[in-house]
Amino acid sequence: MPRPAPNAAPAARPTTAPSTTASTARSTSSPSRPTTTPQSPSPKQQRAQEQAARDRATLDKFPEIKQTAKGVSPIVDRVARDHAIDSAKRGTNGNATVTSQDRGPKHPLHSPAHDRGAVDVTTPKDMPGNAAKISKETGRGYLTIHEQPKAGPKGQDVQTYYKDGKQVGQANVPPRATKEHIHVQPDFNSRLHNATAPPPVGEQKQPKNTP
Repeated sequence: MPRPAPNAAPAARPTTAPSTTASTARSTSSPSRPTTTPQSPSPKQQRAQEQAARDRATLDKFPEIKQTAKGVSPIVDRVARDHAIDSAKRGTNGNATVTSQDRGPKHPLHSPAHDRGAVDVTTPKDMPGNAAKISKETGRGYLTIHEQPKAGPKGQDVQTYYKDGKQVGQANVPPRATKEHIHVQPDFNSRLHNATAPPPVGEQKQPKNTP
């Protein structure tokens, strides 16, 4: 959110209430560039990060296996992405359009799921029904999400989750999506991907003589 210039002198008799100023500042922001304020990881994400740290520490003890894993992981990610795209096209009789694939670390909407092979697709109509069909095509090891931007209370996004052709949950989440779409993500490769990816900034590396 834009902030007042630090050297701006306060007016003796303000004509605009602070709340109005904040509202005006929000209204000038572009709707296509949602705020991406860093958030604390969820318990599930925290567990995945801790598991990845343990896996990296183990691989460090076996350099040859580590090198092989690092070579295999990108191949698995590419295969996972190709399967997600093929499943989206089969599940919609060719009516799915891929709108997003890779999102590098510098992308404003960087996504770890996209790093390991997730894709976003759109269909001309009935996205909830198509999300279920796509999830049936992907089979086990994938999660398909129908994302509706700002469709929930207080402008939250609504995400509906599908696995094996069935809805398995729904949640209101902070706004992030730029338009309605179907997100198809592989989960079966997450542990290998996380273990071979560069560690997060600030993660302490264990000494080599650690038993």
